Amino acid sequence: MANLQSEHAKALGRLLPPVSYNVRGEFLYRSLLIDGLQLDRVHVKGLQVLEGINPLTGVMIGDWERVTGLIKNKNKPLDERIKAVIDKLNDQASLSIPYIVDKAKQLGYTIKIIEPEPFRAGESWAGEVLWDEGVKWMFFVDIGVPEVLYRGEYRLDLYGVDMISDPVFEALLNQVQPAYTKYWIRYYNG
Repeated sequence: MANLQSEHAKALGRLLPPVSYNVRGEFLYRSLLIDGLQLDRVHVKGLQVLEGINPLTGVMIGDWERVTGLIKNKNKPLDERIKAVIDKLNDQASLSIPYIVDKAKQLGYTIKIIEPEPFRAGESWAGEVLWDEGVKWMFFVDIGVPEVLYRGEYRLDLYGVDMISDPVFEALLNQVQPAYTKYWIRYYNG
């Protein structure tokens, strides 16, 4: 068994009880070799699939283009194809702060996203829970609105800041917000 060409075949041979089988037998050798070579192929394919999970590797870029709805073009350099897939994935559903900031910039806003930690101390003196168990993450979106756009439905929030609303931007936030997330939009004249 020392001359088996497959690492998996050698491992299978080591699993056999030492006295139950003739380790130099022709049929055993062939069986171990066939099974070992097949396991080698499965192992290589598994590694390819593992690399294909991440589009940045470029291993399964054609499949990523199909999934994202891009037209497959093998004449383009691999870097361009990877960038197109990443851009499409970010457009479809990105949860990153830079993505939301970039989308707001495209709509004409300058924003900052602040992620405070919720107050989780149990119950208040009145016996009420101090935080909502359904909200695991929260963030504030501070939007600087130019003077020309600072008009519309004025409201006064708890802190005395005049607020307006933008249904387009709020729809974008509703689309990309993760589950169990609460956000507040604070407009200011900026």
